[in-house]
Amino acid sequence: MSETALNKISQGLKKLSQLKKLYLSMNLRHISDKGIGILGNALKRQVLLEDLCLYLYFCLNITDFGLKKWSQGLGTLRSLRNLRLILSKCDSGRITNAGFDCFSKAISKLTQLRSFDITCISQSGNGPDIGLKSLGQSLKRLESLKNIGLFFAGYFFRIEIFIVYCLGVFFELFWLLLINIQPLIKI
Repeated sequence: MSETALNKISQGLKKLSQLKKLYLSMNLRHISDKGIGILGNALKRQVLLEDLCLYLYFCLNITDFGLKKWSQGLGTLRSLRNLRLILSKCDSGRITNAGFDCFSKAISKLTQLRSFDITCISQSGNGPDIGLKSLGQSLKRLESLKNIGLFFAGYFFRIEIFIVYCLGVFFELFWLLLINIQPLIKI
């Protein structure tokens, strides 16, 4: 995906202020901080959004600055109940504890959040440790939170990439099932 394409998606999202569910899967190999910041700004308009599922693959050009900009948009989603985030190959050394701290602060503002699921897959095995302490502190503050899924993995061989991909597909299908069945099982 190019920055131009991401900009067009973000512009379209700004016009859809009545969205309740948003699922995006994006290869961000050619996206910079500016592009991910534009997506964050588009999120600010989604005041009714309840379910957000983002697959962000190959975030090689995203730095702390971009994660901070995106997180500012995420932190405004006061109606958000379900958040699923997959970050794949985002461990180029450009996202540090400082960037992940901004993300964690945004999570702590989501007071309606009931389900949080994050998957971080790193190529080097170093990335998943980033910001776990601040994320844990933020999640502890969310009294409405009922379900937490944390999956952190590093991969070194091609077969592991395939296995992690299959697990991601399984978790996504399970996630969709939970979201769609949830109204049926309310008591």
